[in-house]
Order: sequence, then structure tokens, then C-alpha cells
Amino acid sequence: MMLYSKKSVKTVSFFIALALWAIILLLCWIWQNSGEEEAKPSTSITLKAEETQNTNREKSAYELLLESSMQTSATTSYSSYPWRIEIPKIQLNAPIYEGTDAETLRKGVGHFEDTSIWEGNICLAAHNRGYKYNYFQDIVLLEVGDEIIYQTPKGKKTYVVQENKKIKETNVSYIQHTKENKLTLITCEKNEKEYRRCVQAVQKEI
Repeated sequence: MMLYSKKSVKTVSFFIALALWAIILLLCWIWQNSGEEEAKPSTSITLKAEETQNTNREKSAYELLLESSMQTSATTSYSSYPWRIEIPKIQLNAPIYEGTDAETLRKGVGHFEDTSIWEGNICLAAHNRGYKYNYFQDIVLLEVGDEIIYQTPKGKKTYVVQENKKIKETNVSYIQHTKENKLTLITCEKNEKEYRRCVQAVQKEI
């Protein structure tokens, strides 16, 4: 009778320990995913379907070829990667990759796929904290008149900051297509999930 009781205790203890491990693993998973969600720029800021179709129609054959080459140029060295953004004031020089998904933003600055690459409004996103690469951590410091250099295999353009402001996460007006050549940078607003930091610059006149 005593032997049976000890076996029962061991069995119950085993299942209790197993349940505790399952709870701990679940809590770790929830904590990890909630932290990442707070730190990454929202990809819910997207163009309306109609605007997306218009933008795609306006893209030249060169731009579509450029998108493809950037996606497949994994063998290009990090420092010599041809698609880049440079902001002298905050000592930023970073590669740009197509897309704003989590994997892309872990390695560099992401390009909103439905926006222009060369003409019109070029829109970029990046992390500002919590990751190995937090390229946009200091864009909040940019002021009107500061320069941003944008580079592609086609050439370089210099932009001048026009505004730096906090916007609602749902505000898509700043990533819409424009006739004027603009460069728009989007990142999180610290501890304010419903807001984003937006820096918009216009092309500098030569």
C-alpha cells in the first residue's frame, strides 16, 4: 500500500512539473512576441488598393528591375551595397532592402513596396530600439534643413528635411504617391504604440 502511494506521488509530481514547464515556455513566447511588436515600425501603414495600382503603373521598367536586383543581391557586401541612405547629422549610413517585414527590418532599412524607388515619394522604415540594427533611433533629432542622401545604382539624390512630426499609426497620407520628389522616413514613437515618427524631406534643388 505504501509502495503504491509513492508511485502515485511521483506520477502526480511528474505531471505537475510538465505543466509548469509548458506554462513557462508559453509565457516566454508571449513576452518575446509582445516586445517585438512594440519595437517594430508598423506595416499596417499601407497604401489604399487604388493608390497601389496607380503607383505600380507609374513605375518604370528600370525601377521594377531594380527591385528584383535588390531582392536577389544577397552576395553583395554589406558596406558596398548599392541601395543606401545616408544622414550626415546623425552619422547614419545604412543599406536599404525591399519590403518592411520583420526579417527585412532586422538587417537594414526597409522600403515600402508600394511606393516609388526613384521619382515621387520614396518611403522607408526602420527600427529605432530593441534590435541589433536600430538605424532610425536618432531621426527624431532631425530638423528642417538637414540633408538626407539617397543612393541607388541609378545615382544619388539629396533631400532636405521639411518636417519631423508624430503621426497616428493609421495616417497614410505621408506615404501616398506625390508628383514632387520626396523622401519619407517612418519609425516607432517610443512607448506610444498608436503613433509613428515621420520625417519627410523634399529633393534639394541643384
